[in-house]
Amino acid sequence: FIKYPSFYEDPRGFVVSIIDYCKKNKIGIYLPVHEELFVAARFIDLFKESDIIVPIASFDKLLKVHRKDSVIKYAESLGIPVPKTFMPKDFYEAEELLENCGYPLVIKQINTNSAKGVFYAHSKEGALKILEKIEKSERDGNRKVPPILQEYVTGSGYGVSLLFNKGELRAIFTHKRLREKIFTGGTSTLRVGTRNPIIEKYAINLLESLQWHGVAMVEFKYNEAQKKAWLIEVN
Repeated sequence: FIKYPSFYEDPRGFVVSIIDYCKKNKIGIYLPVHEELFVAARFIDLFKESDIIVPIASFDKLLKVHRKDSVIKYAESLGIPVPKTFMPKDFYEAEELLENCGYPLVIKQINTNSAKGVFYAHSKEGALKILEKIEKSERDGNRKVPPILQEYVTGSGYGVSLLFNKGELRAIFTHKRLREKIFTGGTSTLRVGTRNPIIEKYAINLLESLQWHGVAMVEFKYNEAQKKAWLIEVN
């Protein structure tokens, strides 16, 4: 193990420490695996100067698929089905939109992962309480970013993991979720490998259109009785 600076508090220091470790140990490839991915993308030129390969997409492309609002808009533009989604400009509009939503309703903060920042409301009153909780949780000094409001779709959770090399598909693996840490969704604790041509086609189209580089997992809900899928997010 190594000790390194927090990539939240000192992103440049984190990158420099990783580069120093790679140089000392003659490591030629660094593959970030979680939120440090965005830090590596921001400082990709430092890695290039040190001849360390970091096989990831650009920062702009990563952000485009990570944000819950932008990936939904982009998928729709490609004809990939998504749950009906409202994207309020502020919390006041979010409250107004609750009149037009069906329930249960999924409320998602736009920059979260796993089950963090995902809430389920079964009534307008419940949704108002969730919005109030999210608004209060915003840090002082930050612009208060409202969550998206999304139709609840029924189906099994599937993930399509793909490896791309500068826009060219190199490998694909699809799994179905059998059990999750939280019964409402989030991190899965038991999966089975499978194939699903419908969602695999959607996932490939999405990443090919972005000339993707590196690894990504495209998550879907798939209703097996209806043979219908909805893109949920990209990890």
